[in-house]
Amino acid sequence: MERTDVAIRWPGGADSVPRDGFSCGDGLFLNAAFECEQCEPGTFLDMERNMAECRACSEGTFCNSPGCKLCVPCDEDQYQDTQNATTCASCPSGTTTHTRGAVSVKQCDCMSGFYRIC
Repeated sequence: MERTDVAIRWPGGADSVPRDGFSCGDGLFLNAAFECEQCEPGTFLDMERNMAECRACSEGTFCNSPGCKLCVPCDEDQYQDTQNATTCASCPSGTTTHTRGAVSVKQCDCMSGFYRIC
């Protein structure tokens, strides 16, 4: 059997290669090309099942920077009805969601002292 040596370029040079040879660092994962990579904004690093991969933020959550470990639920008064979001949308004036992680503008209810004309 013929031996094939594979050279792996590690960010920061040879001195930064971790002892286990596989860890890239906080918020990074080793991709198929053996390079450390960050997840794009709107995605997060899913480490379940020991299979590091970038997954889309679900509705009601967002990630506005590269390398997120988790997507953040939208605050009260906000919602997000799409995946891969980098921000949340604000509820219409005079309305609020009363909870975090709203997935639709329909969850924006009238605030106390306000009413909606149908």
